[in-house]
Amino acid sequence: MIALIGVGILTLIMGILVKHFKCYWLISGYNTAPAEYRKNIDIVGLSRLVGNLCFALAGVLMVSGILSYANYNAASMAVLALMFVITPYSIVKSQKYDLNVKKRFTSRKGFVTAMVIFLVLIPIVVGTLVFQGAKEPSIDINKEYIEISGIYAERILMKDIRDIEIKDTIPKVIIKTNGYNFGNVLKGNFKLKDMGTGKLHIQSNKSPYIYIYKNEGYSIINLSGSTKTQEVYQDLMVNWGK
Repeated sequence: MIALIGVGILTLIMGILVKHFKCYWLISGYNTAPAEYRKNIDIVGLSRLVGNLCFALAGVLMVSGILSYANYNAASMAVLALMFVITPYSIVKSQKYDLNVKKRFTSRKGFVTAMVIFLVLIPIVVGTLVFQGAKEPSIDINKEYIEISGIYAERILMKDIRDIEIKDTIPKVIIKTNGYNFGNVLKGNFKLKDMGTGKLHIQSNKSPYIYIYKNEGYSIINLSGSTKTQEVYQDLMVNWGK
């Protein structure tokens, strides 16, 4: 996704600032620690480690984003999973730069807490994103518009529709420009062969597919069951009235 690439670039910039421009205030916990405590931290070594961590995470995020953009979703997720190895390793290694011997126990407790939070929070966030993306949208149709809910919600005014068709197939996906794809679910902006860029609201690989040709671009709708899709098509045709 484009968002992954953007976050990757920001992480890269942060790594450069920490490692090469001594922006130590960007290191979480260091700038808020008591002055006496900071005296016993090897900040040069720690900043080098944090900078390298940022570079590694930036690489993971950007590569994952590029793979996702090219519709290699499985490969994108596999690359992103490297964060579960890189981050814990860096947290463990950072302990050697803390020279506060008397506070090692507290430091280790903090490390364990951070690890637990990280390992629990990340799967929850990723799982929530996958669930929300895969969730079937609700569709509201009336004489004025058709509205499709979800993370790539869309409202199409009836007066902006040129034509509506129902087909058994869709063209080959060339590239995802800004969207979500996981398994058979395709949502957002995609470029299709011989059709150019349009918006997809596809829940399964089972026909039929509703093609809505707008004054600018197109949208394709497909729900998890053929009966549901047929019902939406019939409702749409009644309200469109052409």
